[in-house]
Amino acid sequence: MSTLFIHDTLLYTVVLTIAIVANVFLAVAVYRSDTHSATNRIFALLTLCTTLWLVDIYVVRQPLVLGMALLFHRFGIVVAALMSAFFFLLAHTLPSPTLRLHRGWLWCTIVSTALVAGINASPYAFVGVHIVDGVPEPLVGVGMIPFSVLSTFFSLLACLLLARAYWRATGVVRKQIRLVLIGVLVMLTLIIVTILVPLVFFNSMLFLPLSPLYSLVFLALTAYAITTYQLFNIKVILTQALVVMIELILFAKMFGEESMDARVVDGGILLAMLVIGFFLVRSVKNEVRSREQIEHQEKELEVVNTNLQDANRNQENLIHFIAHEVKGYFGKSLVGFTAIAEEDYGPISPALKKLATQEREEMHTGLTTVTEILGAASFKKGLTNFTMQPFDLKTEVQRVFEDVRPSAEGKGLQYTLVAPEGSYMVMGDPGQLGNHVIHNLIDNAVRYTPTGSITIRLERDVDVVRVVVADSGVGILPADMQKLFTEGGRGTDSLKINPHSTGYGLFIVKSIVEAHHGRVYAQSRGSGTGSTFIVEIPALGASAAQV
Repeated sequence: MSTLFIHDTLLYTVVLTIAIVANVFLAVAVYRSDTHSATNRIFALLTLCTTLWLVDIYVVRQPLVLGMALLFHRFGIVVAALMSAFFFLLAHTLPSPTLRLHRGWLWCTIVSTALVAGINASPYAFVGVHIVDGVPEPLVGVGMIPFSVLSTFFSLLACLLLARAYWRATGVVRKQIRLVLIGVLVMLTLIIVTILVPLVFFNSMLFLPLSPLYSLVFLALTAYAITTYQLFNIKVILTQALVVMIELILFAKMFGEESMDARVVDGGILLAMLVIGFFLVRSVKNEVRSREQIEHQEKELEVVNTNLQDANRNQENLIHFIAHEVKGYFGKSLVGFTAIAEEDYGPISPALKKLATQEREEMHTGLTTVTEILGAASFKKGLTNFTMQPFDLKTEVQRVFEDVRPSAEGKGLQYTLVAPEGSYMVMGDPGQLGNHVIHNLIDNAVRYTPTGSITIRLERDVDVVRVVVADSGVGILPADMQKLFTEGGRGTDSLKINPHSTGYGLFIVKSIVEAHHGRVYAQSRGSGTGSTFIVEIPALGASAAQV
């Protein structure tokens, strides 16, 4: 069989040298990236076997080894058997750090591969050689049948394992396996299109010198996948390999020149390449080091963010739990104490009833204190959820007004609600605005007004629904006005009336109102002149109110 390609051309030598150097460095880099990983070890062995096979293909066709051609052919087919086994093991293990093949099947793989390798090394696989166009071609014997069966079985099984693993995998593992599959398909496609088809139909081996690069495509993509996209060390090693390879080629070319002038020129180029290569490798190392540091910091930041998120969730659950338990305990106590006493012991004396009332008020104060602190903590952490919906704010104001009426009338206060007819529709959370904002402001007005009056007014402008709570109580000093709505802010005169004030009530009011895109503010002429608190919430338009 005549061919259109001679294997000892410079192109083939250069391509083979590139593939061999790159393969060796890939094997070393992947192995060194994790010496304990089964995947990395198998890949390194597969790469080294591929390199030996490529070297054998080249050497066996050199005239100097013509007398040992049969020995080199047998060595190459032994290495090919090992390549098939390692390819199967890699497909089965990737990307696990441990060998996942069952011990029994592993021993079957080792024994069958060893038997086939032994047959390949015997006279039964290649019985001899004959010279075709000056190239020693092997004479195939019956011993090639076991190798063909085993190699085909391992290759098909490896592809099926990779395909199955790809469909089952997710995330990074799926991306890793996809890269390996792409490498296999690209390598097989290139071999079929550029070597097999031209050889069968055109008796041409024009592209055969590129065959070492085809295996390099698969090995490079697999190395990239194994290292989980962290190809930094390999990047340095490949840069070093490229520099060394160019320097070796220049060195060989220098001694291949016949004239001294040409040698001097090649020597100058080699010297320049040595300097450039040194700085190139150092630059790549610095870049890799910087990227590794950035990646390490990113991973640390991810861990910190995850921990913070877990801590926030735990704190949210704890706050909700405490709030629920405290409200449940105090609430039952507040409602049930007097009723239980009367049910079990009959009508109680005025003194005992007064004591029960005082105890109830103390418990109410304690409940308010705890809930305000917990509520403020929730708002600060951003843990408060709002159920936004269209509703009539007038309904909530009327409900709260009636809830607080007993406290106001019990103190003998003039207690008035001014709510003109009309719609007061807003978009918001009825519970948050009613139970916290409106209730807090009216309850404060009752609490800090010893005598006099309290007036609640509802107003509606084009864009705003306004709730005004005015009292004739202790008033607010100008110096205290700035800290009213701050966390823990308490007025000087208000502390005389309620020394248990936490200062968190108005902070919560402001947080809720601002969450509804509104505003809250206070007005007072000073101590003893009363105060007015105004809440403004954006009004719903006519179309929105019908939602």
